[in-house]
Amino acid sequence: MTETPARKDDSNIYRRPFHVRYSETGSNGFIKPVKVFDYCQDAAMEHADKLGVSSVHLKARDLAWFVVRYRVRLFALPRWNQGLILQTWRYPQRGLYEIRCYELRDDEERLLMQGRSALVIIDTRRKRPVRLRHALPAEQLTAVPDEGDTFADLPAVTHPEFEQLFSIRKQDLDFNGHVNNTVFIGWALENMPGSESLMPSEVEVNYLSDIEFGRTVMAQGQSLAHETGPAFLYRIADTRDNRETTRMRIAWKPLQ
Repeated sequence: MTETPARKDDSNIYRRPFHVRYSETGSNGFIKPVKVFDYCQDAAMEHADKLGVSSVHLKARDLAWFVVRYRVRLFALPRWNQGLILQTWRYPQRGLYEIRCYELRDDEERLLMQGRSALVIIDTRRKRPVRLRHALPAEQLTAVPDEGDTFADLPAVTHPEFEQLFSIRKQDLDFNGHVNNTVFIGWALENMPGSESLMPSEVEVNYLSDIEFGRTVMAQGQSLAHETGPAFLYRIADTRDNRETTRMRIAWKPLQ
């Protein structure tokens, strides 16, 4: 995965300042990596709110945003009380997907993270995706497409080397009553043995299905060969029927 300069329409960019809060840092003084994904989610939803298509707007129409892919590269992690600026912008793809791009920089303009996600809009009554033209205003269907990394279907974990159980708590749920997309990433990061001196450098996520409160999931990991550094595949599955909810690939590097 390589850093790709993003092509942006300035009128489509939403800029959101953040300050790394004490509660967002770990024992090493750096931000907990999953919080970077929380920042992305917060900025994206604030931008969607300004465009009139936030989760609140869609819920009134029995619709909901559903993240299906993430592809992110992290270059460094900020520390407590560091000032940050997150930029996000969006464009439609093939009439079905909303592609959302992200860049996180520190107060010295150093690039800390760059990535993108793919979302669909779900009809919550029929449990099926809808075409964007049926859910978004016409002016949001013509944004200039970006040029960058594409999304890949991740392979299955076939020989798990470590695993951990997680019970779904009420605080894991999002606005639509399902487990929030960043929680799955947190489970995978938690499941990495000996990660205190490492940080994720690349994160790819395939969301396959949702899961609700009261279930228990199994997070499993398997090392990947032929990578330049430590890298693992992860799967998260409902323990009741072994249904996969998520596949991930996470590469790691020394913390910086």
